[in-house]
Amino acid sequence: MLLLFVLSTFVAKAQSGSINGKVLDETNQPLPGAVITIEGTTLATQTDLNGNFKIFKVNVGNVTVSARFIGYDVQKKSVTVTDQPVEINFTMAPDSKALEEVVVIGYGTVKKLGFKSPQTVVHQEVEVPFVFVVVHRLMHLMIH
Repeated sequence: MLLLFVLSTFVAKAQSGSINGKVLDETNQPLPGAVITIEGTTLATQTDLNGNFKIFKVNVGNVTVSARFIGYDVQKKSVTVTDQPVEINFTMAPDSKALEEVVVIGYGTVKKLGFKSPQTVVHQEVEVPFVFVVVHRLMHLMIH
């Protein structure tokens, strides 16, 4: 009975492996924060500051590993996971459909109230960039 338990534990351990590697950009620079996933599972991780990643407890067999990073095309690779660590590296290519630059310009008005004396209220309209209006309103919502 004990022998059967030991053998079943050994077999269970042999059914998972690990995947590690590195994610680089088109100039061979590391991409920190790239997301690495094993498709069809909930296993995922992010690359460290040097572009390195490790995923543990991957089921033995054929899996598809994908790498994602904002502004780059998704890269996918199929690998066979064994009980030995598997190494795969990704070189990301810039997304050809990504926007090169986004400029947002907007303006709004804000009423500035000032008191000259207890009886007099001075109203003055000041034109400010739209971004400041949005930030002001968000800050007001966060406070209240």
